[in-house]
Amino acid sequence: MNTNMDRRFFLKGTIAAAGATALVGLTGCAPSGVSSASVKEEMAQTGATQQDVTGWRKAPEPVSDIASTTDADIVIIGAGNAGLTAAAAALDGGAKVVLLEAKDEVQDSRSWIGAVDSKLQKAAGAAAHADIDHNEAASEIARMASYVADHDLIRLWTDNSGEFMDWFIGIMETQGLNVMLETACKDSIYYNKAVAHHVHQGVYSPNGEGNSFYHHCLALKDYVLANGGEIYFKTPAVQLVQDDTGKVTGVIARDEDGAYAQFNAGKGVVVCTGGYGNNEEMLEDLTTTAHRYCSMNIGAERNTGDGIKMLTWAGAAMHPVQETMVFDRGTVMPDQTLGFPMTGGLWYGGTQPFLRVNADGERYSNEDQTYDYNFNAAIVQKGHTWWQIFDKNYYADCERFQCARCSRVAQPEEGDAPMISYLDGQTPLSAEFLQSQLEGVFSSGAAVQADTIEELAELMDVPADALKETVDRYNELWDAQEDTDYGKKAFRLSAIVEPPFTAVHCAGWLLCTLGGVRVNTDMQPLREDGTAIEGVYVVGNDQGGFYGTVYPETFGGLNNGKGMTFGYLVGKALAQA
Repeated sequence: MNTNMDRRFFLKGTIAAAGATALVGLTGCAPSGVSSASVKEEMAQTGATQQDVTGWRKAPEPVSDIASTTDADIVIIGAGNAGLTAAAAALDGGAKVVLLEAKDEVQDSRSWIGAVDSKLQKAAGAAAHADIDHNEAASEIARMASYVADHDLIRLWTDNSGEFMDWFIGIMETQGLNVMLETACKDSIYYNKAVAHHVHQGVYSPNGEGNSFYHHCLALKDYVLANGGEIYFKTPAVQLVQDDTGKVTGVIARDEDGAYAQFNAGKGVVVCTGGYGNNEEMLEDLTTTAHRYCSMNIGAERNTGDGIKMLTWAGAAMHPVQETMVFDRGTVMPDQTLGFPMTGGLWYGGTQPFLRVNADGERYSNEDQTYDYNFNAAIVQKGHTWWQIFDKNYYADCERFQCARCSRVAQPEEGDAPMISYLDGQTPLSAEFLQSQLEGVFSSGAAVQADTIEELAELMDVPADALKETVDRYNELWDAQEDTDYGKKAFRLSAIVEPPFTAVHCAGWLLCTLGGVRVNTDMQPLREDGTAIEGVYVVGNDQGGFYGTVYPETFGGLNNGKGMTFGYLVGKALAQA
């Protein structure tokens, strides 16, 4: 049977709402893959040693010494959010599913999962900021991508994520878990709606013992195994198998003993290995900032680009824009150099909109921005880092700031939100928790403290007169309750008057890559001439076309929601093929 997912194929039941965007293939030519020429030119201009960072693109010789062969309807590479969801949806459709995972356990991804029009959102309604216009949401995501994204791909998420979420809630309930909607949305200059869903145990309690950001992947694993799916751990995929026409028919992987095993897929292969956030060569070749200006890499440790390599070797073209998701919570140790191996630390309060100054002790932007925007504003400053400054009353400021979702550190004034640390998914957020985190930053040498601004400046190694002038000016803005310099909202300002004064040396935190291979709206990878590679589908962070250079954090859980929604659609459709 032809498993190419054309419009008629998906209209058999994948798309729920009338008028929803159909999953149809692109007809235009796909842009060429990103060249490393600009990187090499920059290295030459700065006197740096030129190096070839494109070696990953060269396909290895085909593996021939196959020790074992396994047949399945669907073979999925990667046991993260997208892969587990695709497997569960395919099993619901009666398919025989094999899931390959390089590590010894499924991913422990956080459970901010974004969706539009779930039953929880419909029940919450407009009063909870849960009424979302599909076109408005898709247009805002495309705008933040500078429109170097596939608007139809974005609309595919807005039109189908509600159906996915309702299905997902049902799956969680079979595993003894429940899902809540985060309705505590901060006042923001950006589009902001209640889209983030969370998994919890028992009756929802903001800081109860049943909360965790990691339940859902283990629950999906249990569901997959209970319904006949096979998961091969410690079995990294190494090559896609293609027939004479270029169609992908299977996967070659390496088992625990180092032998090669071939997994044949009668209906399709799904690639979702998480991007290339821990592959320095690929980052150097494809991206421009994070691998150079971040101090830490957390969240992408497993993501070494294996899926994208295999897809490229099979003929897939890269999306023309390749960038990373960067949080502004990395810390810089004394004498640390930015970039790989990224040996810095984490400051949990890094996103709080306190005063930020550059290496000259001067304020340079509105600190109340999305994570990527704060990072971008800093990397054009001298040294590419910043200092975050606050006084003794910093937690009271945080309570007034009311930052949302994973930047939340204080109880919301209204609405529901999990009040637990994303570091372990269990520890309740509180003043004591944040202080303990700050003490760890002091211990690392990434923060300094003093009783006067002049003494603080000396410890920071910035000009004392400049820092004093900057702090005095910031206090004037606080007193006036109006930021006439950069336009920050008044409730996001703070006073720096009561010692001790603290400065935390911050940089970016690389979380994951946003780009990947170019795909059509059937999730098929495209060659450079725009034709689709048959037999293989791409979801999660291996897929390009959904983002531009930044991650739209105001859509809470968008990346998880996007990957899981598309995994659900592909798994469901392939099972019906």
